[in-house]
Amino acid sequence: MVNFTDPTLAALVKAGLGLKPTDNVTVGDIKSYTKAVTLEVNEQTYMASNPATSQLTPSQYTPVESLNGIQYLKLLPSDMIDLRVRLGSDANANTDLTPLYGIKFNNLSLVGNFSNPNAKEIDVNQITKLEVPSYGGVGLDGDQDYNGINNAELKTLAPWVIAYSNNGQQYDYFGLDSTSVTDYSPLKGVNRTANLNISVTGGSYNPTPIYAVKGQPIKFTAQPFTGLDGEDLASSYYFSTSVPAGTAKIYNLKNLGNDKYELDGADPSATTLT
Repeated sequence: MVNFTDPTLAALVKAGLGLKPTDNVTVGDIKSYTKAVTLEVNEQTYMASNPATSQLTPSQYTPVESLNGIQYLKLLPSDMIDLRVRLGSDANANTDLTPLYGIKFNNLSLVGNFSNPNAKEIDVNQITKLEVPSYGGVGLDGDQDYNGINNAELKTLAPWVIAYSNNGQQYDYFGLDSTSVTDYSPLKGVNRTANLNISVTGGSYNPTPIYAVKGQPIKFTAQPFTGLDGEDLASSYYFSTSVPAGTAKIYNLKNLGNDKYELDGADPSATTLT
């Protein structure tokens, strides 16, 4: 019998193997699994299929507090794991990724805290020791704004991502949500001929105030953002959403050069300039 420290992870594995919630998971169940090409250990699919949790967003899911037990999936007869879980960052959480070492993934998606030092973090150094997925995507997503991958962590991950871009598959996806990355140049070495989609949501939060006079344009300097080839991404902005609802227009920013901009008609009640 395979014991899982975390009951949520146990439920996900049982669902993936086609077992009943009351069943035990055995080594034999894992070794003999041939029901599908991919074994899904997918928290989002599991929660969405449950009427009690189907209305929750991924950030509201009960996090997995420990991956202990999942190491037995190395006994599967082929490279078939689609793992998508949210890891806890509370005091009781164990963010150790070593149970994932040696598992061959089809897809890998880890959601949690990567860069907020006030809670337990996922160690990206351990991610670099995981098998590069043989097919499908990689997602490393923060579960709150700006607690995803940061600049230093992307630099650590870069050789692993570059190896992933060279895995020879027809299509690859590397996603970062809730990131605070402002410099993407460590990824310069990704295979430019591969069918690789790098998708990012997030940004950088700067608490420095920007002073404005109501009814007058706001002038500001955009924070530095660097692209794959070291190019200045902050020189290419063309609109801001910090305007009254219903008035947002594409090209509502005036580029003054040297990453300086002017925004007319800003929302005087806004507390953040985006």
